[in-house]
Amino acid sequence: MATLSGNKVKDTYTSLLKLDSNGVTSSLKVVEDGAGTDSALKLSTDTVEVDGTLSFTTAPTTDSAELTALLVDGSNNVVKRELDSSAFSGGAVNSFNTISVSGQTDVVADSSTDTLTLVGGDGIDITTNAATDTVTIANSSFGFKTIAVSGQTNVVADSNDDTLTLVGGSNVTVTTNASTDTITIASTSSLFSNPMFVLRPLNFYTLTTTLATPSQGGVNNNSTTASYLFNDDSNVHLQTSSTTTGAITIVRNGAIRIDVNFMLEVTASNTDITINVMRKPNGGSASTIQGIVRSKAAIGNMAIGFSLFTHCNDGDDIYYEVKKNSSGGATMVTQSTFAVIKLD
Repeated sequence: MATLSGNKVKDTYTSLLKLDSNGVTSSLKVVEDGAGTDSALKLSTDTVEVDGTLSFTTAPTTDSAELTALLVDGSNNVVKRELDSSAFSGGAVNSFNTISVSGQTDVVADSSTDTLTLVGGDGIDITTNAATDTVTIANSSFGFKTIAVSGQTNVVADSNDDTLTLVGGSNVTVTTNASTDTITIASTSSLFSNPMFVLRPLNFYTLTTTLATPSQGGVNNNSTTASYLFNDDSNVHLQTSSTTTGAITIVRNGAIRIDVNFMLEVTASNTDITINVMRKPNGGSASTIQGIVRSKAAIGNMAIGFSLFTHCNDGDDIYYEVKKNSSGGATMVTQSTFAVIKLD
């Protein structure tokens, strides 16, 4: 330490420390040298302030038994705090405090050494890797287990990442769309729904001795008394004839089935009833496909039914004619039907 002994004030005043104004008061005052240069130290009657770095020439010794510490608060003031013993033990700060899951009870750390344990539920595997400090949570459940089709062997998943492959059979395509997560199964063939034209008499028809075709009711599939047309709304295969009364025109050639189901009220004994199924080519003459005679029918209700199979060309008209013998008597009721079904 330097001494002032033998030195004059004029030669040493710059080495002297003093306050920037006379006297120590309750207000902090800067400690400066004799030349008025400020130091990092400030003093008051109850406070010492350092404006800069506070350092030790030699670091103080440590003692884990001492639990009193000096800390800096939010106003940069040095304060004394009493700590508990955990402040000097390993892992003084909790690795987690609260784990929250929506709709579940919070998991809260009970101490700074508490352990959070992850448990895999159904279909979940949890694996750890200490070398890489990673935890892997993976789905261990099957995407599907068993696919069953009646009469077939079950398709069973062999592992949790097994793949189910859909294969299109004859006239079937299977397409996928990854962006919409959809699979489309479609037919590549044109399925044929058999068109059917069913004629019904417009009114009760009294048979005469001349072969004739009764007037037929108009098409109305919602009626209980009209004629019907099924699976051919655009008349691609069948339509009402524009040239032959009570006839069905075959628009597109192919095989057909003709179903005759007539219901009659016979009013005279020994009535003979003749039914002819007719074909009239476009621009040609009519010919009989099949004719039958029901002989000597007794008085009362009677049904006559039969089916025919034949091939027709484009524009052929298909119809029927009916008559009785001269001594007989019969009326065809409106529940009678004459049906043409397109087979190809």
